[in-house]
Amino acid sequence: MAANFDSDLVKVATTGVMFVAKKADGVTAPKAEINATTGAIDLVAAGAYAKEGSAADKWSALGLFNDDGVEHEFSEDTEDVKSWQSGTVRTIITGRDLTLKFGALESSPRVLEAFYGLEPGSVKVEAGGKASFKIAANAKREPFAAFFVIRDGDMLWTMHMPNAQVSEVESPKFSSGQAITWGMTVKALGDANGNLATWDITDPSLGGALELAA
Repeated sequence: MAANFDSDLVKVATTGVMFVAKKADGVTAPKAEINATTGAIDLVAAGAYAKEGSAADKWSALGLFNDDGVEHEFSEDTEDVKSWQSGTVRTIITGRDLTLKFGALESSPRVLEAFYGLEPGSVKVEAGGKASFKIAANAKREPFAAFFVIRDGDMLWTMHMPNAQVSEVESPKFSSGQAITWGMTVKALGDANGNLATWDITDPSLGGALELAA
């Protein structure tokens, strides 16, 4: 069989966005679409979500990220089964880790909640742009739902993590020479069915790939 090449399947994540919601509100993923007027990535009603303007009202965006984009790590813990006669005969997967690492540039309530381990929506902004929250000495990080979207032209990839948590943070630097960056790693904890996350892909070029594979 001759090799087939399709340059349309070479993807570049030209832009993207991360949304977060309370864990209880994020069990069902919303849907993402490209706004025909602005070109922005919008959330639309799905499942139990009521449409409010152009966004599902239970989800909030984490805003702009630095130009490193988002790093997706997927790793496995394995254990080799060894035999007396022929060495390793099988490798068993004992665990999997799935994370998204990024640097948030917007010092918004949602970003601060994620960075400091607070539940989404817990930081309230009062009149005049005033807000206050406490950083506890001993506290568990609140899990939340995450919805990550990347775009390349008409292509949209969305990753839904119904149960996630910030597992690592990077120290922000406060100086006059650079933007404050809230670096963090979001780790998928898995749902009741044992799934870490779900990728949903909208990509017209996949049709050609299916025809070639048939």
